[in-house]
Amino acid sequence: MTTTKLNPSRYQAPDGWVSSRSLYVCRNRMSLSPVQTEELSGIPAQQITEWEHSIGTPTLEQLEILAKHYRCPVGYFFTEMPPSQYTDSINFRGLSKEKFENLSYQSRLKIDEFIILADTLSDIVKESNIVINPKIPEIYLSDDIKDIVIKERKAFDFSKEVRDKWITTNEAFSFWKKSIEDRGVYVISLGLIVNEIRGASKWDKESPPVILVNKNDYESATGRTFTLLHEWAHLMLRDSGLICDFIGDNEKAATEHFANKFAAEMMVSNDELCDYLRDNELCVFR
Repeated sequence: MTTTKLNPSRYQAPDGWVSSRSLYVCRNRMSLSPVQTEELSGIPAQQITEWEHSIGTPTLEQLEILAKHYRCPVGYFFTEMPPSQYTDSINFRGLSKEKFENLSYQSRLKIDEFIILADTLSDIVKESNIVINPKIPEIYLSDDIKDIVIKERKAFDFSKEVRDKWITTNEAFSFWKKSIEDRGVYVISLGLIVNEIRGASKWDKESPPVILVNKNDYESATGRTFTLLHEWAHLMLRDSGLICDFIGDNEKAATEHFANKFAAEMMVSNDELCDYLRDNELCVFR
């Protein structure tokens, strides 16, 4: 008796088994157009579009290729809708609709990498029975920023005298990074496209808080310091979002403006700036 061996790579699922909706959702989540998907995978854009409209069925090999670029398990394509922890794992806190729609695939990959690193870190902490007790005070948008800055500068042992000892901006970044890590926050550095994403933060229940900053050379140490403190403000506000828009030109503008003001005031207060400009005769005060 002759037995025909099945080649899994060429196996085609029966019609109706692959969800056209899941194929679309997984592609859209990574900000990929059918044409861009073709460039990455070699699968014709027209065929991808047809599959998403329930015309034809991809082979298992093709599904594996798509899963690689969509950053998801192949099994998701056999469900009517991917699980919520996948579709909701990227929460674009305060990101404008226009910016969200134009976010590149490269930025989506970095966000996904950050989430994976943060989740892995959380698993390691839990498996090692490390007690999570971050020292992050809770604040509100109605609080006075200057009062918060005074308290936080004291908590960080930061003063003008400390700042005057720094010679380079890298020393400043190192100080703030270590100070924030000493408060129980993990800081991850990845190369980001700065005009799309400058930073992020993630703090789920029973998981350690994590901040993402840009490590690319074109982002100065001063910019990274601002990002650190901006995201620190979000952690204090208990803002559950992930990726934020530093401009804040939408419905969550108040939160972004608050975080910006806090970061700027922590680095150099408005009074200190005015004193510096006056002492160096760089500005005329009336």
